[in-house]
Amino acid sequence: MKKTWDLGSSLMSQEMIDELEAQGCFPKGKGRPSGGETVPWLEVNEAIIFKDFFTCGLHFTAITFLHLVLGSFNVQLHHLTPYSILTLSKFCWVCESYGLDPDLDTFCKYYELQWQPKKVMVGKVAFEAQFSSCMFKAKRSQKDQKLEISFAQRNKWDKD
Repeated sequence: MKKTWDLGSSLMSQEMIDELEAQGCFPKGKGRPSGGETVPWLEVNEAIIFKDFFTCGLHFTAITFLHLVLGSFNVQLHHLTPYSILTLSKFCWVCESYGLDPDLDTFCKYYELQWQPKKVMVGKVAFEAQFSSCMFKAKRSQKDQKLEISFAQRNKWDKD
């Protein structure tokens, strides 16, 4: 199966980005709409971010912790599902509620990364999507503190 980075045309406008800035999701002048490309072309220090991530609680005040998590699990922001952002946001909120900084070792003790491959059909060719395919879930066992990747089980309604 081929892999694809083609995310399709972005629906984000500069006005929508201005609104996210006004809500405090990221500093003024740090966001930009895509240049019309369907395959992302990133500049240095840029990331692909879906608007839904902000709805799920992503704010760049926790950027250091987010950077550590992405690096440790070897994923990029656009690989995560909105549910993953919610999981990270809840973890940060709990830590901060107890007066602690979010800690990577503690996060890794309780969560693992689950890869959920999804197929995208282009004509008659199946591609493996390279976006929104990873989520964090509670570990089944917390016996050790190593990073794990567990693969999704097929649902009974999957046909192939």
